[in-house]
Amino acid sequence: MSAREPKSTSQYIDLPNGTKLYTERWTTSSINANPLLTFICIHGLGSTSTTFFPIIEPILTHFPTAHVLTYDWAGAGSSPLPTSPYPVSAHVADLDALIAAEAPSGALMLL
Repeated sequence: MSAREPKSTSQYIDLPNGTKLYTERWTTSSINANPLLTFICIHGLGSTSTTFFPIIEPILTHFPTAHVLTYDWAGAGSSPLPTSPYPVSAHVADLDALIAAEAPSGALMLL
């Protein structure tokens, strides 16, 4: 595996409101644990985080010290279904909590 080839780590993150989200963090370097730039990929309705797989390598080619964080909304992809109705405001609150937990410092780019 070359030093420039993107590597990922996946996990389920438990948010303070009880929601569990599936996330994948992509990077080309394990040296930069606290990146200066994090791209957070937000998929659309009816999609999943896999939508972004084709652009991860080009992003990290141009920004080799950045991290790319993809995630599945609550009830989408590998994230479990919420136990009650889930309005758009809940998804926005999830994104806010995800940023606080996974990218608390440095610049953000939302895709």
